Amino acid sequence: MSEIRSLDAEIVAISTHGNRNTEAKTKSVLKIAYTIVPGPERKTPEAFGVWNSGRNLAVATVILDRAGVVRFVYDGVGDYDRPSASDVIRKLKEINQNSATFTKKQEIAEISIPEPAPKKEPGKIKIENGFVVFPQDNTPDVKIKEDLKFSLSPDSPEEIRAIQGKIYGTKRGEDEKMIYLIPAGYDSGTKKIKLLYVTDNKGTQWKPEKTIIEGIYHGSEGSAVKNINDKSDKPWARLHIISEKQSSKLRLAWETGGNTDFFPVAEFPVTTNK
Repeated sequence: MSEIRSLDAEIVAISTHGNRNTEAKTKSVLKIAYTIVPGPERKTPEAFGVWNSGRNLAVATVILDRAGVVRFVYDGVGDYDRPSASDVIRKLKEINQNSATFTKKQEIAEISIPEPAPKKEPGKIKIENGFVVFPQDNTPDVKIKEDLKFSLSPDSPEEIRAIQGKIYGTKRGEDEKMIYLIPAGYDSGTKKIKLLYVTDNKGTQWKPEKTIIEGIYHGSEGSAVKNINDKSDKPWARLHIISEKQSSKLRLAWETGGNTDFFPVAEFPVTTNK
């Protein structure tokens, strides 16, 4: 909080539930130092284009400059999907540095309030408005342009090209929780491969999860990959890309033992950085 204020910024939380009495109690109980404004009419999130009526929620981070111009919007899909404090601080520093030369034309070019994610539909993966939306109630949505980017050169491995733009899925555990594995990036220079691991963690104590696993690609030998949020240097699993006649599948050979195979379940338009 102090670092944010040192950048001449303030935090204001807008709640879509409750009233002034309940918000005051929340501040007191949780010892919150910033302002909470009740907004049960939901006019503010609707004005910023971040109210999702299909899911009856708005979890968004919006940065306005001194003139009231929107300079940054992060439209999350749930309580667990928010930019980190360090991301917000970095963005505030960028805004402060560029404020003197920022023009109206740049404002229009930089700000893009996304269309809302489409409603979930039982048994169907939907790809609309730049989102991948899974049928399971609590499985996080994927934003294609933000979450899935590749850097491919002409000499990139054929098997990497073959998995680009595909969504792989599998059922695991007694509750048959659905897990999705989506190739999220490949750097031709470093040979680092990234995959998005997405699940609702049904039947477990864990929250729904959308995280990156990554490692250096080693072809047929398999690639040791780890969760980027894991502070340990130990690999999480070994990734194998297994080519078959009609398509390919992904296999995670877990360090704790056993394998999980992921099979193609959908495709989406790819965003490629060259």
